[in-house]
Amino acid sequence: MKMLEDPRSGRTRGRQSEAAANDERILAAALRVLISDPGAPMALVATQAGVGVASLYRRFAGRDEMVRKLALFAMAAVEEAARSALTQVEDDPWDAFVGFIVSAMEAGAGSMRSFAGTFQAGGELNAAGRRLADQMEELLSRAQQAGAVRADLTSLDLLQLFEMLRAVHVGDIERSDQLRRRYVRMLTPALRSSATEPLPEPPPSWQEIVSVWNP
Repeated sequence: MKMLEDPRSGRTRGRQSEAAANDERILAAALRVLISDPGAPMALVATQAGVGVASLYRRFAGRDEMVRKLALFAMAAVEEAARSALTQVEDDPWDAFVGFIVSAMEAGAGSMRSFAGTFQAGGELNAAGRRLADQMEELLSRAQQAGAVRADLTSLDLLQLFEMLRAVHVGDIERSDQLRRRYVRMLTPALRSSATEPLPEPPPSWQEIVSVWNP
């Protein structure tokens, strides 16, 4: 016999789903604001997200908590871009690889670098970073095995590449994004397997990456 659902549980799930969607909208707006201006006040984030400052503080105890959640939000989005690219890498490894770089930049890759060292990342953030690096490593490895990408490139090199591209800033957010896409197309040919000149220095280590976030 099928049990009838308590309508209160349905309303609870509905409210939880709505709250999660609101949180995601706020985080997406905050990421856009802080990419452009890392020192932007919480009031500007609230305005861009279409909520009051009081509502923002109900969700985040303070700026540090918001930045921590933003980092998790951005890494999850980039990880999803890597997962999506993995579904395409067998068909066209090079396009899947470059498509990931473009999608990762649109998702906010490298955007949190200006906050590194301003708060203690902690276990949750470090674990999220490790999961992201693993997904990127899987994508890169398969693109390399297919002969599309140079063998001496590492996933941690890609993290640094994202941060370099994120440093591009001009008059407004949209124009900066246009230029980042331009430079992706300019730089990615150097990542092809046909680029025969070896890279002169070793790639960054995981410990070097983590130490930036855990001073």
